[in-house]
Amino acid sequence: EKGLSPTALETYARCPFQYFSKQVLGLQPLPVSDHDNELEPLEVGNLAHEVLTACFRALVDQEYFSKQPQQALDIRSLLIQFAEPIFEKYARTHAVGYPVLWDIQQEALVDLMYQVITNDLDELGEEWTPIMFEESMKSTLSVMLSEGPHELPITGRVDRIDWSATQQAYRVIDYKYSDTVSRM
Repeated sequence: EKGLSPTALETYARCPFQYFSKQVLGLQPLPVSDHDNELEPLEVGNLAHEVLTACFRALVDQEYFSKQPQQALDIRSLLIQFAEPIFEKYARTHAVGYPVLWDIQQEALVDLMYQVITNDLDELGEEWTPIMFEESMKSTLSVMLSEGPHELPITGRVDRIDWSATQQAYRVIDYKYSDTVSRM
């Protein structure tokens, strides 16, 4: 009844056992030891999503994408402006370990997001404009089962939706972070 998210479907397609373990049995990975102060990939992803959303919303609010030609932008300053309060809020509610290691992790995350925003702005160019951020979506997927067609509810959150006036088209941007891949 609740439905599946696109991420859950992706997990199932990649590894049915991993999906079964997490989604059906409710198993979680073993907790990280107290000696490991690294952020988990999920935490990195959540922090990055929050910062990226704040930065892109600010650019939309400042009409960055509608001004011609696009003005010079200090991306690193913009990132730091929005990342610092988000990192501070996170540190108040989570164990972040040694302060020097937490500072290094924050710098690494800002560096990663700098690459993401720089690449995104290049790709957006003058063609695409971000219009929606972190939107909840709900739909259905028609699937053929042995007993006949079935409507499978799909739910999830869309990271960003861009609009192209010249193409009269939307596109969905889905950020992913993996500790084995150094980009979102």
